[in-house]
Amino acid sequence: MSTVQLVVLAAVAFGGAAYIWRGVKRSMQADARFFTDLVQRLTPILEAKGFRLTRHVYMPKSFGHRIATFEGPAFIVDAAWEGRDREILLLQRQLDQSMSQPETTWAGLTFRRERQSRSTRAQSTPL
Repeated sequence: MSTVQLVVLAAVAFGGAAYIWRGVKRSMQADARFFTDLVQRLTPILEAKGFRLTRHVYMPKSFGHRIATFEGPAFIVDAAWEGRDREILLLQRQLDQSMSQPETTWAGLTFRRERQSRSTRAQSTPL
């Protein structure tokens, strides 16, 4: 291979990597806006029922998981975005139960956000 061919190949590889990273970054930003909007919509609904938002975390090293925790008088509701599987989980648990104990979750709903040519569609599937 000549020097010109190597330079062109490197430029194409770099351009492709930049294009892919740009798409990944846009997707991460869209996920952040989506989950923030969900939390903002859930907050007044749950506050009317005596809940308050006590935690809203983002875990970038864990596939971009996001969790919002609402504590109520009788139980806790966790809204979680599973970054890897691109699912939203709404989990209900007792006040004294840890989120790290999946067997303690006694009710939940899963919503999958699917990509479809620049639009999103939510499907609900009860667990």
